[in-house]
Amino acid sequence: MFYKYKKPIFSYSYPCVEYNIQNHVNEVFVNTEIGFVELSIFTNNWNTPIKDAQITFYVKNGEAAVPIKSIIYESKPILVELPVAHISGELIQGPEYFFTPYDMMIEKEDYNSINVLNIRIFPGIRTQFNYNLNPVKPEEPYKQETIAIPPHPRDLILDR
Repeated sequence: MFYKYKKPIFSYSYPCVEYNIQNHVNEVFVNTEIGFVELSIFTNNWNTPIKDAQITFYVKNGEAAVPIKSIIYESKPILVELPVAHISGELIQGPEYFFTPYDMMIEKEDYNSINVLNIRIFPGIRTQFNYNLNPVKPEEPYKQETIAIPPHPRDLILDR
């Protein structure tokens, strides 16, 4: 489902957030649909499903990361439902509609964590992610792996 936004020349309000836009007069949609993330987490070089990992999804609001959903992973693939555009996060202007990129943190005690940046949710689409958590080795310091998914060049981040 979409709702139509006719962007005025100077500014408009999206629920509780004001955006300043200069010299843009065209119609863009704010997507109100949901999409899905299917997540599988393993250890031992992809051989063993992991249990009791903490998964947290975040949206960016300026420089702050706002947690919006937290789940405990129980050794089988899970399906997480997320809105394409989240009211607490920044809006990105795509060619067809506004959307919100998500970040995801996967953590488990005695394992190195994984931080995934810029996950894009597509309306009605299930996107599959598979990750392998590596145990923390006694002789090595704790590590956090960061995976940054690059934005598409045609997407425009709106100033707040």
